[in-house]
Amino acid sequence: MSDYVPKDNRGNLFKNKNKQEGDNRPDFDGRITISKELLKEWVNDVKSGKDPVVKIAQWDNVSKGGMALRGTMIDRPQTQQDGQQKPEPKPEPKPEPKPVDDSFDDDIPF
Repeated sequence: MSDYVPKDNRGNLFKNKNKQEGDNRPDFDGRITISKELLKEWVNDVKSGKDPVVKIAQWDNVSKGGMALRGTMIDRPQTQQDGQQKPEPKPEPKPEPKPVDDSFDDDIPF
């Protein structure tokens, strides 16, 4: 029995051992555990008329047993349509000009 504990929104893809030349089977297969929070976000997207979009990242890796795999992570892309738009940077306030002193009392005779 394996002591592997799946992590939320992560999984592994393994080279498909059943793949044969010319068939439609996938080159890699595996599982990803989706957190309830991410699933709720996707459901809310659908309810509000948005398409649920998935961001996928993968890393080539090797299992403890020596099998090649692709560690996989899924998430929601951070886009402007998520309402998480970065605020515009506020421009630096310009310093107010100092008043000019017109009273020039100087003893220079020219």
